[in-house]
Amino acid sequence: MGFALGVIGMSLRDFCSLTPEEWREVCRGWHASRDQASHETWEQTRWLGTVTVQPHVRKRLSPRDLLRLPWDEAVQNKDNAPRMSREERERRMAAAIRRMGATYRSEE
Repeated sequence: MGFALGVIGMSLRDFCSLTPEEWREVCRGWHASRDQASHETWEQTRWLGTVTVQPHVRKRLSPRDLLRLPWDEAVQNKDNAPRMSREERERRMAAAIRRMGATYRSEE
């Protein structure tokens, strides 16, 4: 709940109204947004580094020549986490919400 309210900025009402699948999609979207912002920052950094170094070397450099980044390699399967069934996800979400003293939507 702290992540939803404090980091993502959701209201308690919005968080409690989500199904486990909706919450997973909110998290995926948030992480994708953060990854994209990080990639843009690193791309700008290595471009600036290339422009700075280029006058001092004879060979023509590309940003990838100067700094290799993880996403330059072939796309790898990042999702190695074990898959939970929908029932398991709902059971775990309901238990977490009960621990917080709220009511899970499907229990109402």
